[in-house]
Amino acid sequence: MSNDTPSVEREPAEQPRTRRARTEPMAVSLLRTGGRYEVRVASGRVYAVDMRLPACTCSDWYYREPDGGCKHLRRVDLEIKAGCIAGPTGELPQRPDGSIHDVERQTPLITGPHTEYGPRGTPTGSVYFRCSQCGLEARHRADVHRSTDCQ
Repeated sequence: MSNDTPSVEREPAEQPRTRRARTEPMAVSLLRTGGRYEVRVASGRVYAVDMRLPACTCSDWYYREPDGGCKHLRRVDLEIKAGCIAGPTGELPQRPDGSIHDVERQTPLITGPHTEYGPRGTPTGSVYFRCSQCGLEARHRADVHRSTDCQ
C-alpha cells in the first residue's frame, strides 16, 4: 500500500526565548548610535543591550550566552526589523521600495510600559502601553494600533 499523501513541511517551533521576546512587555530605546539599546522590562529592571558585540547585561546572557541571544537581544532585533526603532547606526527603517520610513511622523507615540493598578490602587503586576494621540491602550506595544488607526 502506497502513501500518496503529500508531505507537509512544518515551520520549526518558535524558540522559547523568541516567544518571550515577542510577548513579554518590554520597552526598547536606542541609547546612542553604535548599537547600544536600553530594554526596560515589566519588573522595572533595565538592561543594556549592545547589538554590535552582541551582549546584554541580563543573567541569561552572562551565564549562558544562548545561540540567537537572550530575549532582550531578540526583542531589540525584532523591533529594528519591524521598523519600531532605529538600527545600530541610527538609520531609519527602509521600505521595500527603498524609501525611508519616518517613524516619528508616521507612527503615533506609544508610551509605556505603564504599571496597571487595581480598584484599590494597588499594582496588579501587569503593564500596558498607550497611544499618546488617541489614548488607546493594550497589553503589548504592537497591539496598540492593530484594530484602529488614529492617524
